[in-house]
Amino acid sequence: MVASLEPERSGQSVEVTYARLRAAILSGELAAGSIVTQAKLAHVAETGRTPVREALRLLAGEGLVISEANKRIMIAPLTPADLEELELLRITIECAAIRLTVPRLRVDDIARLEGLLAEMGHYQRIADFDRFDIPHRQFHLALVTAMGPATVKRLGELRDYDRRYRRAFADTPNATAEYAARHVEHREILDRAAAGDAVGCAAALAAHYGHSASHIFAELDPAYVPARLDALVRFYDEGALTAARRDPDR
Repeated sequence: MVASLEPERSGQSVEVTYARLRAAILSGELAAGSIVTQAKLAHVAETGRTPVREALRLLAGEGLVISEANKRIMIAPLTPADLEELELLRITIECAAIRLTVPRLRVDDIARLEGLLAEMGHYQRIADFDRFDIPHRQFHLALVTAMGPATVKRLGELRDYDRRYRRAFADTPNATAEYAARHVEHREILDRAAAGDAVGCAAALAAHYGHSASHIFAELDPAYVPARLDALVRFYDEGALTAARRDPDR
């Protein structure tokens, strides 16, 4: 009976194996910076080693695993430099997408965003951060749809990487206060979108991501200064101020 199971396990699709391992890395089940074997990964994915080897190529292409000497595999560590680059990329793409999307939002789009914000507030108050992530993801992606499905998909992937960092520090003493502060920022993003202020909405989004990352930088390396990220947030803030001066009624 045991012998008959191995071909089935080995024959599991690469796509399923990749999805299971990716989820385990993003959730922290496979800890950042840990060294694992193909046997360990096969156990986690409930499959044989052949699909694991193929899945590893895909995960390495995403930067989620690092192949080391002697066939050792490292789960990509969490570093402040990687986090800063991630936030730079997210802000650059997402702010451009917001500038295109906000002018196209309709009344029912705003109503949906209000509903998502209410859900986020509920889960934030009861500290159910797993459920919080569902409307949170939908809220942000609803503000970038004008860029098209390929960009929305890419932003979803970047959000997955960011969530890996947030989940790693979800149990810190200041986590609840951080979520409450971010809820205020979500309210501002939505208010600017509802007012049709695309420039201000993009600036609020950039500031939101900068603030979200700041407490993680403090946990990763208190001495790290994300100078490029700070400069990019200032760039969008100054752009919003310039636009406001041109149009005081904005």
